[in-house]
This record gives sequence, structure tokens and C-alpha cells, in this order.
Amino acid sequence: MESVYIPGTRQERLGIEQPAIDLYALRKKIQYHVTRQEFEIANDLLKDLPSDRSQEMKKMFGLD
Repeated sequence: MESVYIPGTRQERLGIEQPAIDLYALRKKIQYHVTRQEFEIANDLLKDLPSDRSQEMKKMFGLD
């Protein structure tokens, strides 16, 4: 199994799924833009997600 770097840490772990790490990075990007009140950019980042995941994250960040 491939070792993967975990964003925000100085660690590598075996068995972490790359999509989970990508989702973590996406959440951090969205959080940054929401904090700066750049809502259009945050919404654009959500366009490529499946609709259920996108709706879940919109509710999480108050983008409804």
C-alpha cells in the first residue's frame, strides 16, 4: 500500500485514501475563501463535487 503525506502535518501514513486527502484540502480552500467573503470562488470550488456532497458542504459553510 502506498504511503501518503497528510496535509497540515509532517506525517505520512499508510492506507489513507487519496480522495479523503483531496477532500480535506478542498475544505481548507473553501474555508479560506468563505473567511475572506469570496463566496463566488468558494461556490466554484464546489461545482465538481457530486450534488449531495456539494449540498452538504454548502450547508457546512453557510453558502445556501
